Amino acid sequence: MRNTNLTEENIKVPQDVLIDLLAILMKEELNYEIAEVLENRAIAVISIRIDQSKPRQIKAVQNIQQLLTSYNEYRYSEDETLNWREN
Repeated sequence: MRNTNLTEENIKVPQDVLIDLLAILMKEELNYEIAEVLENRAIAVISIRIDQSKPRQIKAVQNIQQLLTSYNEYRYSEDETLNWREN
């Protein structure tokens, strides 16, 4: 019998946060697969399978999304206090 509560999310992960993200995936025992590696852009595409009936898995994916959002704000910010390239 197939579990209809499963969804799949594909995310692009910069190499700078890949280890942090993999730590979350393993700690929370999420099923994932590295679908693609874009070497020229230093990005891995990861496919995560989420059981929607498990709130802990949903929260873990939300935490991953927040990590990526925070990284993008830090990495690409035009705000001088956040822009690491100006320091």
